[in-house]
Amino acid sequence: MILPRIPEQHDWVFFLVFGCLGALAFTLNIFNRDASVKDFLLQDRASAANIFPSWLLVSAADALLLAALLSKMLPGLPRWAESLNLFGFGMSRFGLAFAGLLILYPLRALLTLLLYYTTGNGERWERFYFVAGKFYFVLAFPLAAAVFYAYYSGVDGLLFFRAAAAAACIVFIFKNIFYLAHPLHILPRQWYYKILYLCTLQMAPTLALVKLLFL
Repeated sequence: MILPRIPEQHDWVFFLVFGCLGALAFTLNIFNRDASVKDFLLQDRASAANIFPSWLLVSAADALLLAALLSKMLPGLPRWAESLNLFGFGMSRFGLAFAGLLILYPLRALLTLLLYYTTGNGERWERFYFVAGKFYFVLAFPLAAAVFYAYYSGVDGLLFFRAAAAAACIVFIFKNIFYLAHPLHILPRQWYYKILYLCTLQMAPTLALVKLLFL
């Protein structure tokens, strides 16, 4: 007996994207006292409110959107991930991508914090996550659009993967140039610690995530 093919449902993508956009709206309305997007992006550090929780919430929204995008591009699960079973539930592609990001984001933030305070740059830490929160806030919108396009447009998977990989490289390069050139001087003042940050806390974790998911 040939069973009919059940079409893949993407309702969860719709709710995830709008939930993440709702988190951004919450950041503006609650954490930043009904600020507009323009006011939020242009506010200075002295007048900003709830900088740390805003950064955390925006980072969580970005992680969910990025996990959804990565799961669409994954060719399958590694053998070790297929064998995982937690309370009767197996690992999905989204679960694998989100788990990787759930390890990457907090670990990188913790190591960045340690780098700043062990090198005498602790006063720059708040400036760092103040600027990073704004960067990831802006990044969430193209990520949300890319997730919708990936799941609902019927685009060729290989073509989308190549375009997404190129876009990721551009964003990665731009982000680090943006951090280096920012007028608030958010990276450690010593040039060798800047290199350590870029190589150890930006490139290495990204390559580790790529190896976990795709190699």
